Amino acid sequence: MILTVPDQIGGFPVKGLGGFAGLDSGHIFGIEPPDDFRVEFGFAPGMLKTVKKLYPLATVRDVDVTVNIGAGVESVRNRARYGYYGSLETEEGTTEEVILLFHYYINCDENNKMFYSENGSLYERSTGRVVETFEEDDSSL
Repeated sequence: MILTVPDQIGGFPVKGLGGFAGLDSGHIFGIEPPDDFRVEFGFAPGMLKTVKKLYPLATVRDVDVTVNIGAGVESVRNRARYGYYGSLETEEGTTEEVILLFHYYINCDENNKMFYSENGSLYERSTGRVVETFEEDDSSL
């Protein structure tokens, strides 16, 4: 799956990903699952081990997501959605427990003044630190 963050929407510049909605409630960046996937809950990095322990019969399906970030993005807030637990109906008419697990690969426009990407990770240009929004927590695997 490839997601390109546009430079503009409706003539307005896209300057950030994530942020806050309403009364400072966090609004994460994420991919919505397909319509035929019945979502029970979404989870953040660090929770996969717990989800697998609670639902040992669930099949893990990896979803690779390439995110192309334009030159105008100035901020990236909150964590990206890491996965969903839910179910799908099979062709046989039974229900299959599924864990959708997202793996983000980031490409950043070389003209972006705040960020750059290297080997699929996003970094702050001023400090060289990785932007943890899209990073996986390997301790949960």
